[in-house]
Amino acid sequence: MKNLLKVVCLVLVLSNADAQFKVGLRLGGHLPTAGSALPGFVQIERDGTQKALVATLGAGVDFNALVGYNLNENIALNFDIGYLNGFKGGFYQYVDLTGSGTANRIDIDFKGTFFNITPNVIIKASEKDGKMRPFARMGVHMGSGVVTSTTTIDLFQGQRVDEYSGGWTVGLIGGLGLHKQINDKLSTMFELTVKTITTRPKQLKNLENFNGLGNDETVNFVKEVRPNAPGTDQLTFPIPFSSLGLSVGIQYLLNNQ
Repeated sequence: MKNLLKVVCLVLVLSNADAQFKVGLRLGGHLPTAGSALPGFVQIERDGTQKALVATLGAGVDFNALVGYNLNENIALNFDIGYLNGFKGGFYQYVDLTGSGTANRIDIDFKGTFFNITPNVIIKASEKDGKMRPFARMGVHMGSGVVTSTTTIDLFQGQRVDEYSGGWTVGLIGGLGLHKQINDKLSTMFELTVKTITTRPKQLKNLENFNGLGNDETVNFVKEVRPNAPGTDQLTFPIPFSSLGLSVGIQYLLNNQ
């Protein structure tokens, strides 16, 4: 660890003449990539046909603020703080809840959000007469996700709202893009971004229940359920937030040497 710190300090000293601090904002839209079948996410048709939904909650609009440090013309270190506001999804089930032989319709909507911090490094091509400069970005994508599920049933009034939350997870992020200098201080960039990350919830909280029904107990998700464990303990499961997206951003140099 001491040797690593010495190397980092040496790089900072040697690059001090060209060093530039910067701040910026990035806005992106993301589509889902690889997903998995989530517990309870099963669509049931009126004739009883069942289909497991393969989903990822990574689709949505991504907002990021960044601070960075240009070591030199070609290498920069960035630290992003961001928030993914996921798109809403949903499915339905037809289930005979009363034993009367008539199927009742259950509609389930879900939505994911994800708070992240992302240290990353950017490698840019050298500038040539104000032309756009290609770059590559690689980093560690860390954060915590929340999934909200809303259930309505034609048999009941009101709705049930459940929240899956907690759990810190670590994944990877990569990107390829173009960087354009507008003036001495201001620049813009366009990026194709890939995120690979999966979170595991720590708890399930019933925020709202159907009219006349009290809220259920909070469920704690654990890696293993031991004998005589509380009835509120359940096995945790993965929720994917991987995605592929396009983003646009703007950066401002705080100093220019």
